[in-house]
Amino acid sequence: MAMGGRRAHYVRLYEISLLDAFHKQPSAYKKFYELINDTKERRVSPRDSLIKVEEIVKDYPKLILGFSVFATGVYRGILDSDDEANKGLGQFQTTQTMVGKRVAPSPSQSSSPTMDYALRYMISVEEAFFNEPAKYDEFVRLMLLSQTIGESIAIAKVEKLTKDHRNLLVGFSVFLSEENKMSFFPNKRIRTHESHGAEDFTNKRKTRSQGLRDAIAAAQADFAL
Repeated sequence: MAMGGRRAHYVRLYEISLLDAFHKQPSAYKKFYELINDTKERRVSPRDSLIKVEEIVKDYPKLILGFSVFATGVYRGILDSDDEANKGLGQFQTTQTMVGKRVAPSPSQSSSPTMDYALRYMISVEEAFFNEPAKYDEFVRLMLLSQTIGESIAIAKVEKLTKDHRNLLVGFSVFLSEENKMSFFPNKRIRTHESHGAEDFTNKRKTRSQGLRDAIAAAQADFAL
């Protein structure tokens, strides 16, 4: 599929997810497309557009992830511009820096995934599958449709595609519901002796929760540009 045709296909897939999320919120759907048109006509800067898109879809982490598919080129341009890099990326100025690289906020700094994190995640996907265009295309289609296909299906497919890229698998978990974040790594859970006490059960849950938070934090650090 030619580049133009592939992009048009990606847009159609993302529209499916938008309609699924906003079918009861027509005003939000309209606002999204008005913003896209304003961006195309250069009435809104790329930097401001990213901030406003995040605000519109903030309750739908998978829509943030899907939109990042189209925005990585713009985002790279912002980072590569010296004066823009010095100013920061609007509300993304809270992102820490390390050795000249942007580092994703830790989970404690951001209770839900941001556009900033999603963009750097997709850039990492591009780099991981640079020599595997078929896998990249399949991965992107999953990201665009993850709002609609159900998390259990998405997790299974992502796990298969990223078997050689564990950091991408962990990174994807950031966009899941809290329930699936808790059960995402069943084989990594710390095993303890059986106990009939409620206190022991609570401690196990805390241990698993902390382990997952640490894993996500480590993955986010890996996605620094």
